[in-house]
Amino acid sequence: MRHNNTETLVPPTEYGATTGPALGRCLSSLDALETSVDALPHQTAAQYRIHARHEEERNRTLRAFAGSGVVGLEKRAAKLGDCCRWPKLAKCKAGKPLILHGYCRDRMCPTCADRRSMRVFARTKEALGKAASVRFLTLTLAESTRELGEQLDHLTDSFRRLRQSKLWKTSVKGGVATIEVTRGQRGEHWHVHMHILITGEYISQTTLASQWELATTDSKIVHIRACHNRDKDIGYAAKYAAKPANTTNWTEAELCVFAEQVKGKRLIIAFGDCHASKIEKNNEREQPEIDEEICSFQTITQQAEQGNEDAKYVHAVLARSGPRFRACLGLPPLPHRADQALLVTEQETAKALDLAKNLARDDTAPPVDREPGEQHETQRPEQLSLPLKISAPPVRYR
Repeated sequence: MRHNNTETLVPPTEYGATTGPALGRCLSSLDALETSVDALPHQTAAQYRIHARHEEERNRTLRAFAGSGVVGLEKRAAKLGDCCRWPKLAKCKAGKPLILHGYCRDRMCPTCADRRSMRVFARTKEALGKAASVRFLTLTLAESTRELGEQLDHLTDSFRRLRQSKLWKTSVKGGVATIEVTRGQRGEHWHVHMHILITGEYISQTTLASQWELATTDSKIVHIRACHNRDKDIGYAAKYAAKPANTTNWTEAELCVFAEQVKGKRLIIAFGDCHASKIEKNNEREQPEIDEEICSFQTITQQAEQGNEDAKYVHAVLARSGPRFRACLGLPPLPHRADQALLVTEQETAKALDLAKNLARDDTAPPVDREPGEQHETQRPEQLSLPLKISAPPVRYR
């Protein structure tokens, strides 16, 4: 169904209607959440939609941190719980709408890790794009019962010694290294691996294993192969650059130990010809230059529900502007390819942005584009108990 610029929201009193066309259910930022001893209080509709893909993992991490009894982890739980709470609408220099999500930027946040992985993938692909041949190298330490932090230090120190060897200097031109952390099959100790994309001359696995033993003093475990599917291998390495472990089957105690011991560790290393590519640069704000911040999506939704015609128009245009905008409005994603039938013209976008400016005076949401460590209101760690349970009436369009 094609929607035009007269599309409006049904007033809240009609939300319970069961007839008429609907784009699906949404969670209003104003609707009270169904809470219990296992609920996450104050979760906004935007947060629920933005984090929906990683809901289970995010909830498990929040629960582990909040119940850890460690002050640093409890603070991180509050920060994770505040991620994308009040996304804001902004306009770039080109006149197009932008979203300021207010990401927490925590390494353990799966949503932020996804974004970081995409950036690393793009930079690594660009850095290796002109290389004639790329090889995928995995270096592994010998099995050990040492603490994770000690093993990470030993791995990076050993890799530095390997790069200083004559073999490496004469055979390798450059590359990117990332670290993966796993648990033993019986969950008794940590395993650390380094995945490296390298450019340069051929090195036999036997020769490389001997050199790795010299660097580590205790391990000859290496594996090297040609990259036949470069994008796939870059994506694999980039995944661990963002978050160096698959924590799906870990206990809450293991999650807490991992989070504490990888804190401050360098988990991605660009060297040689790739060093100047700034792959390691952690820039969360790579987006078109912002011309002005306008208002929060919370304000748009609130005033649309209260019957403000301007807010209804802005809401309708943004709801047709793509899945990211729909998520910030608390709306569910559309069926596959449905977005292609809901095109928004430049005139509609410009009008919506102008109207949104008039709503800004009532925008009481806190700022979202903060630097890490800035003071801001958030939940207390003891309030964060999971899993999340939400119920809300459907929003229908006519």
